[in-house]
Amino acid sequence: MKSQKINRYLENLQTGFIKNKTDEVIKLIYNNNQITIYELRLRTTISHQTLTSAISNLMDDGIIKITGKTVINKKHY
Repeated sequence: MKSQKINRYLENLQTGFIKNKTDEVIKLIYNNNQITIYELRLRTTISHQTLTSAISNLMDDGIIKITGKTVINKKHY
């Protein structure tokens, strides 16, 4: 059973309503559940600090989880 928060995020995604940068991140992840943090940085104009903060908040809320890692140019993502 999904929490009310998750259902609200999913409803916002389905209706196309994006109210902030966190929702932009959620929409990108929702549309490509294998996307990396590196790809998120390339596809948005969100600063690294804001992006990692949004991801951290979403993880704390149980909306997303990191399922793997990748190495690009000797940097771990």
